[in-house]
Amino acid sequence: VGGARLVEDRGIALCDLTISETSNTQLQNHLLVIDEIMLACDVQLSQLAKGNFSIDRVEVKHPQLWVSRRASGTWNIESFLPLPAYGKARPQIVIKDAQIAIRDEGLAQLPPFIFREVNLKIDAADAPVGGGTTATMQPINIRGTWGGTNIKRGEINVQIDPAKKTLQVAAKVEQLQ
Repeated sequence: VGGARLVEDRGIALCDLTISETSNTQLQNHLLVIDEIMLACDVQLSQLAKGNFSIDRVEVKHPQLWVSRRASGTWNIESFLPLPAYGKARPQIVIKDAQIAIRDEGLAQLPPFIFREVNLKIDAADAPVGGGTTATMQPINIRGTWGGTNIKRGEINVQIDPAKKTLQVAAKVEQLQ
């Protein structure tokens, strides 16, 4: 984390966040780089010091995410689940102007598929936060739009149910080249 500050009447701003993974060869690969995250919450400094506050919404600006399907069939982003909870419910996550690169390590000769101008809203179900394992997680709903090298505009609706191990995707693409 490059920096953090308490913004009165808005929440907590984190900037220049980088998450990397180390491979078997000890090389670090960026997994996620984020310009700024705003944790929207009504918190005073005394509550912050005690960790006693709830986050209502998470706004992520200009993230870059590198997603890889490993030869084993697992994904490098699996460690991001379950989504963290702060308070009684999981906050809505709003992602603005992201770039996502997806690649399959089994098909290393192919370039990654790149999504640009990604804007997403991620909502967990309104059920109370449970134990924090994928078996007890509530479904996650993702809605958004994107552009790309060969796509003018796309829309996507996704529902992930970790407890049932299901994924439902509906997408619409305009001007595919």
